[in-house]
Amino acid sequence: MVLQSWSKANSNNSWGQNIQQSWVTSILAFGMISGLPPVVMWFSITLAHFDSDFSQTWATWHLERAKAFINHYLPRPSSKALNLYLAWVLFQAILYTFLPGYGTGQLTPAGNLLSYNINGLLAWQLTIALAICAMITGYIHPTIIAENWEGLLISANIYEYLLSAVTGFEELDEVFRP
Repeated sequence: MVLQSWSKANSNNSWGQNIQQSWVTSILAFGMISGLPPVVMWFSITLAHFDSDFSQTWATWHLERAKAFINHYLPRPSSKALNLYLAWVLFQAILYTFLPGYGTGQLTPAGNLLSYNINGLLAWQLTIALAICAMITGYIHPTIIAENWEGLLISANIYEYLLSAVTGFEELDEVFRP
């Protein structure tokens, strides 16, 4: 009985999509995309400059005013960190493309069997193994992430905003396409 009602409710052409999304959901999603990077920056500043003391960070924010605080403490991008981040993203894209791991999902109500590339665990294991080998051989210094943390944080946030913008524009294109 439950299965029959589920199949009737989900037998339309939009199976797997939430076509009746509320504005609250959109606002919350936008809030997460736009609000979490500044929160991460705040935590990074607190850890790096104020020995993890949030009250001292807040007091300094009020003492120096926002603009001076941001100019003084905000992490700075660097070309080395950007190149490291881009190399890592490219390496992960190569792993995603060439590592085996194809699987299929369940049948859709229309009878289609969707295929997926589910090689994430293998890519993670290979990434860790290659990183350990590179550190043992001296090709990569073990503290490379810590030494470039501020620039990597900025690079990751720029990538996140660009990726969000691209996917958002693609979604708008789908919505407004005749």
